[in-house]
Amino acid sequence: MLKIWYHANIEYMKDAPSHFDNVYEDEWIEDSFVKEMIQDVDHCTVISSHIIDSPILGAITPRELSGGVKVLILMLKDDSFIYNMSNCGDNCVYFEVDAFLPVCDRTSWGTQMGN
Repeated sequence: MLKIWYHANIEYMKDAPSHFDNVYEDEWIEDSFVKEMIQDVDHCTVISSHIIDSPILGAITPRELSGGVKVLILMLKDDSFIYNMSNCGDNCVYFEVDAFLPVCDRTSWGTQMGN
């Protein structure tokens, strides 16, 4: 469930990418939706839960993924915190909406957003 907080005094995970490095589980990386997020956001292919093929860096581990995809994975797999989505770039928006607002009709977004 997506929760939006407008209050300034809400505690949230301030360094989600570092938190991810310490808590992620191998099963998270093997999830088909997570693999799709990693492919589309970071342009990397998951080989196994420990090896991800990056076109720029070569073989990397999940710890070298971008902060944006790390936050997306945490939002999907670990709901024990409120995550700051400012770590996510524009390339994460589709997955934020797809994962947390699945009933939203995105077919008319281009006209609604002025594109």
